[in-house]
Amino acid sequence: MLVVPVGDEMIVFGTLTDQGSISRILRALEALGMRVDSVHRVRELPQYATIR
Repeated sequence: MLVVPVGDEMIVFGTLTDQGSISRILRALEALGMRVDSVHRVRELPQYATIR
């Protein structure tokens, strides 16, 4: 998993193996009081998300 801070928000990148994984992650974030604005499937990491 890769977390990229963007201003006062963050973008989380990671590989999920099944639909259940998405539900578990969303529930965990909600339990931490975090709000999820959107979820997107990406084929490859954007340039700014690569580990340097």
